[in-house]
Amino acid sequence: MLKHIHRYPFLRFVLPLIVGIVCGDYLFQINTRYLSEIFFVGIVSTSLSLVLLYFFVKSYKMRWAFGLMVFASMFFLGGYLMNARLEQSNYSFPNQSSTFQLIVTDRPEEKERSILCPVYIVAQLDSNSTSSIKQHALLYFQKDSQSIALSLADELFVHAKFTKPLSRNNPDEFDFSRYLKRKGVGVSAYVDSLHWTKIGESSQFELKKRAYLYRDKILAIYKTLGFEGQPLAVLSALTLGEKEYLDDDIREAYSIAGASHILAVSGMHIGFICALLLFIFKWMPQRWRWGQLIRTIITIIALWCFAFLVGMTPSAVRSVCMFSFLLIGMLLFRKQESLNIYFATAFLMLLFNPGWLFEIGFQLSFMAVGFILLIQPLFNKLLFKTNRVGRFFGGILFVSIAAQIGVAPLLILYFSRFSTHFLLTNLLVVPLVSLIIYVAVVMLLLWFIPSVQVLIASLLKMLLNGLNESIYWIEKLPFSSIDGLWMHRVEVFLLYITILMLLFYCYRRRASRFITVMVCLLLFCMTRFFFLYTNRPETSVVFYNVRNLPMVHCISGDKKSWIISNDTLLTDKQLPKTLAPYWSKLRLEAPELVLGDTNISSLQVYNQLIQFHDKRICLVSDNRWQSFISDAPMPIDYLYLCRGFNGNLEELLNLFVAKQVILDSSLSSYWQDRYEAECKRLGKRYISLSKKGSATFLL
Repeated sequence: MLKHIHRYPFLRFVLPLIVGIVCGDYLFQINTRYLSEIFFVGIVSTSLSLVLLYFFVKSYKMRWAFGLMVFASMFFLGGYLMNARLEQSNYSFPNQSSTFQLIVTDRPEEKERSILCPVYIVAQLDSNSTSSIKQHALLYFQKDSQSIALSLADELFVHAKFTKPLSRNNPDEFDFSRYLKRKGVGVSAYVDSLHWTKIGESSQFELKKRAYLYRDKILAIYKTLGFEGQPLAVLSALTLGEKEYLDDDIREAYSIAGASHILAVSGMHIGFICALLLFIFKWMPQRWRWGQLIRTIITIIALWCFAFLVGMTPSAVRSVCMFSFLLIGMLLFRKQESLNIYFATAFLMLLFNPGWLFEIGFQLSFMAVGFILLIQPLFNKLLFKTNRVGRFFGGILFVSIAAQIGVAPLLILYFSRFSTHFLLTNLLVVPLVSLIIYVAVVMLLLWFIPSVQVLIASLLKMLLNGLNESIYWIEKLPFSSIDGLWMHRVEVFLLYITILMLLFYCYRRRASRFITVMVCLLLFCMTRFFFLYTNRPETSVVFYNVRNLPMVHCISGDKKSWIISNDTLLTDKQLPKTLAPYWSKLRLEAPELVLGDTNISSLQVYNQLIQFHDKRICLVSDNRWQSFISDAPMPIDYLYLCRGFNGNLEELLNLFVAKQVILDSSLSSYWQDRYEAECKRLGKRYISLSKKGSATFLL
């Protein structure tokens, strides 16, 4: 299938484009000076070289030079586009609060204590002038009746101080600041109720607002027909891409069962809708050219309307692009090259938004589809002689295996999990989901016959309950998932190369390809052993930068560890959300939470004084030491100041002779600055976790 590379011209475009995007992203983090100019000069010079080669070099032997220039031009184009994307977040805002005019660009999200709004800053207003800005940002509004009523396209005046989001720099933690920069968002701010006012509504997002309005109307129909709870949550996710109603329990159940992909609108959903539309317009004569054209145009428009309705997510856009190309190819009566369409879709999407390359949904969807296209021809040979029923269920099995092969390394990389019962899940889920989508469409179309619509709604509830019960049953099966897995990005890359080489060998079994597979496998194994050795757990003490959760993590070399905290509200469920990747990397057992005094072989905790091996730590979260006087100060290694302490550091240092002061990120900015100034005045070494990130000390 892949023996003739010239059959896939877009592969030669998309690969250097991806390499350029990755390099542009990496170089931007190191040094942004003259980067755009370098990439632009590269594009111009390679483009001119292509023109010269085309007109003046006629020798067939020099075709490699033409290909090299194409590769180079795509590389520089990818770097330039990514750099331009990142530069959108580089605007320098004033260090003091100012007044800004802005527009809410998406639906506000209700948090526990605030309302999060993505906004587009139009201008900065001074007493004498108005300066245009044009910058995307995140605003956290104080939660009240006014902020809850905010909606898309609201135009506001806001008095706030914008700052750049800082990464917490915990080991192996998701870098939220870098994620925002890739989306063109460079600053954020908090606004209380007295410092903003609504001045009207903008017409810039009228189309997007109308799409949300239609989605709300469909959700209202669901609720009117009696859908609620988990059936409503799953139905809205399947048909509208709305995940607001999904609680943590059902998300976790679908994740463990290996069915999370059905909760995000992707190729499966678009395929069902495309098949339904083609069936509806099947009455048009096949030989009637204008009929085929009209059918194709209506189907493509309907698919893009659906993608717009669900928020233009990367998975939905990718799927609609691919089906649009397929339909156009069918209309032109040209032989379909699915892989070439796949590469063309990736190329066009990355040209439109190079930041999509780093989104998990984009990577998962493209890997799943790519491996399905690569592996399915091998499976089709096995299914050729079976009957229709065998081909149907065999196709589901083989497609599930191919998709799982494609996404498994990424799932381990991002989620540290592998679902073992994915075959059983897809055998049950795929037929049910297709039936649910078709029944939901019929239910919505029969709005003019209420009695029939209610009857169909009852059937749909039964199907949804059956789907959820199946997922919960699979979740409770023994060994339903393997958790705590960890892989480095280099390992993931080598694993994909090994799998691809193995597939090429399956297409044409040559000794040279078999040797290549063995070499790739050997490189992967060597890399795996290297990372396992370098990331073995060592006896250490770790202070994390987790806001409002002060803790000391004592790690033993035998994979056991303890979390010591003063927060009685802290639970085991709060900890793994941000720190689990690091613990999986070290192959640690689940940390034991210590909230009071304890005495273990290597760990003693008494009155927030921690002795771990030969290190002493004093966790200070209140003023309990304020009235103490000591003639012989206690020597300690780390004085850990946390939220709740508001005393004098110099008095505290009269009780403890500390080698180093640790300032936790739970301290307010006032106390942070004050204790930093005291440490400098007293000549005491200190670490501010909110600025430096986590701190690890080997024992």
